[in-house]
Amino acid sequence: MAITRRTVLKFGIGGALLLAAAGTGLGLRSTVMRVPPRMLQVLDARSYSILAAIADRIAPGGEGFPTATALGIPEKIDALLASLEPEAAAEVVQLLYLFDSALPGFLFDQRFQTFTSSPPDVQDQVIDAWRSSRLAFRRTVYKALQGLISSAYYSTPEVYPLMGYPGPPNFGNVRPKGTLNPANPAAPVMIPGSPMTLLKGAVPVAPSGELPVAPSIAPSIDNTPAIPEVKP
Repeated sequence: MAITRRTVLKFGIGGALLLAAAGTGLGLRSTVMRVPPRMLQVLDARSYSILAAIADRIAPGGEGFPTATALGIPEKIDALLASLEPEAAAEVVQLLYLFDSALPGFLFDQRFQTFTSSPPDVQDQVIDAWRSSRLAFRRTVYKALQGLISSAYYSTPEVYPLMGYPGPPNFGNVRPKGTLNPANPAAPVMIPGSPMTLLKGAVPVAPSGELPVAPSIAPSIDNTPAIPEVKP
């Protein structure tokens, strides 16, 4: 990896040198590969495999929770990286290479294996070593990867009910399933209490999903609008 001024400013000279050295010597030890389930936009097969291995240790599942790879978290992060500036996305890929490299493992943790070739208990020790390192660069890498993985995992709708979370509030911008107006499917259908129900033509929906019967507001004989009956 070429050491650029931006890399030095962002990670420090020590981090920049580690990134550059990851492609030499011990850094060339092979990654244990995984097959991506679909075409990737930014990650290659190697960086995908590293990210998947890290994600499955940060979010290993259990007690009803699925693993990170079972939820497709690496693919979600790949899609997120595709929305970034290419240079920023490329740096994340380089950080994944470094995380798997045996070189920093040898220098800081006295290990000779890559992260992906290590057993799960050793992988947990490696992650904790990055988290608690005295080097700011290593702690920064940990925070970046942990933040990406945790954010993608816990923002996945499949996880909401497992946490007792009903999901983000619906302000009428999204039409839930089963709330179409059978009389006029094209008519806007809104959730009770939503600000969007104030829009002209909005049809409120009962909690059961059925269309409620609106009280009569037809003019009376003396042309005074009738007051809807309110039952206690």
